[in-house]
Amino acid sequence: MKNHTENKLHIWRVTPHAIFASFAIVGVTIALVAVTILSGISPHELFTGLLASFLRVCIAFVISLVLAVVIGILLTRNTKIENFILPFLDLMQSFPNFAILPLILVWFSSKTLAVITILIITMIWPILFAVIGGTKSSRNDLAEAATVFGAKGWRRWRYFYIPTLFPAIITGSIVGWGEGWEAVVGAEIIARAGGIGTSIAHATETGQTQLFLTLLALLLFVIFLFNSWVWLALLKRSARFNI
Repeated sequence: MKNHTENKLHIWRVTPHAIFASFAIVGVTIALVAVTILSGISPHELFTGLLASFLRVCIAFVISLVLAVVIGILLTRNTKIENFILPFLDLMQSFPNFAILPLILVWFSSKTLAVITILIITMIWPILFAVIGGTKSSRNDLAEAATVFGAKGWRRWRYFYIPTLFPAIITGSIVGWGEGWEAVVGAEIIARAGGIGTSIAHATETGQTQLFLTLLALLLFVIFLFNSWVWLALLKRSARFNI
């Protein structure tokens, strides 16, 4: 009886958010289509730039995630190395990334690689420090149990580190993902590398207010959609790993 009641309460908690998200998605989609038709804006122009930016953010996120998890775990395994490197990493986190964008553009012949590099430098820090914090707060008895049961190498990463750090990884990833979208727009505007950032800059410079507002609404719509369908689900799932 208790489990049945809890299940009903769980459905009651989830349903309002699902209904709100569904209405928001339908409403924004209709509005975007209407604005596109009335203003004569090419749908290809809208979605091509957004897709390019989305792919850049995704690629940079995957690279940042892998680097942050590996570096964070390896760093906390040696206290002396951690105490020596951590202040340097904290300093690097505070460094204005866009200050080195012109230099990165000189280094790379591809503007896309330059933008992705800036995104990695921006997105890695929230994930890295979340992993470091999660590793330091993990229970020692679980680590000892993993050792007793012979979890070494990849098995230790799979069955101990990843499940233990999953809540921290998701929390850091949500922050990093948001900062990545902020950075990709700025980097694309500066580098003129295409994408939604360059489209927004072009619309502003040419006085196309309708195009600017449509691009902005489309960007916010995609971010909202991803947060609602991906990050919220992963955040709820991560609660199962809080030990």
